[in-house]
Amino acid sequence: IDPRWAAPLDMDMILKSVERTGRLVVLDEGAAHTGLAAEVIAQVCRKGFGTLKAAPVAITPPHTPVPYASNLEKEWMPSDSEIEAVLHTIVKSAV
Repeated sequence: IDPRWAAPLDMDMILKSVERTGRLVVLDEGAAHTGLAAEVIAQVCRKGFGTLKAAPVAITPPHTPVPYASNLEKEWMPSDSEIEAVLHTIVKSAV
């Protein structure tokens, strides 16, 4: 799902999706430790922990300053192959 905005965050939609799939992967360009991905995972763990079949995963850039040069920013962002690897891992981690 793509919530499109962070405030107000449609947690009901996210929780329904987690309930259906039992999994949560949050892809966010923001900070790994204090960004939207961390907030979504925290809320799902509080409100829908019993529906999770695997540990929630955040896919975010590294915890470093954003590079100014566009070629470096491209390297800094999670790549398609990194995203694919995480998705493959979480799907295989079914309980």
